[in-house]
Amino acid sequence: DLVTDYSSKLDSRPSKVLTSARAFRGKAFDLPYSEMLFEYVNQEAAPSYPSLAIWYLGFVGRDKEKKELESQITEPIEKSKLLANRLTESKEIADKSANEIIQLSVQYPNKYKIIQPLVEHYKNEKEYGKLQLLTAGWLKNNTRKDSGFDYIFASTALSRALYEQGRYEQGLKAVEHLEDSQQFGAVLLAALNHEKLGHSQEAEALLTS
Repeated sequence: DLVTDYSSKLDSRPSKVLTSARAFRGKAFDLPYSEMLFEYVNQEAAPSYPSLAIWYLGFVGRDKEKKELESQITEPIEKSKLLANRLTESKEIADKSANEIIQLSVQYPNKYKIIQPLVEHYKNEKEYGKLQLLTAGWLKNNTRKDSGFDYIFASTALSRALYEQGRYEQGLKAVEHLEDSQQFGAVLLAALNHEKLGHSQEAEALLTS
């Protein structure tokens, strides 16, 4: 049947199985199969993807196991993912979790993936002032040479924050030195800021080169 055929082709990585499990629970509404996939995620994710396993245990109400696994997480990026799961809860919990992510970043200033969930959260919530402070703070401690794409991602996020606040000159400054990277996000933000500053030729050149 359809489920059997799909199962034979299913990507076995826990993050991909989790996506499939949500799909079967939602659109396909195949609850038994979705529960089987969720349980697979729990069993396979715990060693390498503990934040996924913790999400699952919370989802099915196995709170004791969830708290036990949470207490075992010490790796900073996984700890950040765990904290990021709480950013959509009450304001008090979300603010506390955001502050803990920032403190983790202070301890490990070269790991962009620690602040990445918070960067995405601030983007989604349109909290551009907080996004500016977060990314500018990270960039003070890192260089393009040492951080590679993470430096480009952080610079692009900073440019977005400044652009959305109408600070186009600063937004352009944040990414104009990255135009040679050909990374779409950085080039797009450079073009958008150029356009707002009346530099139509420069904006067009970036988007057509």
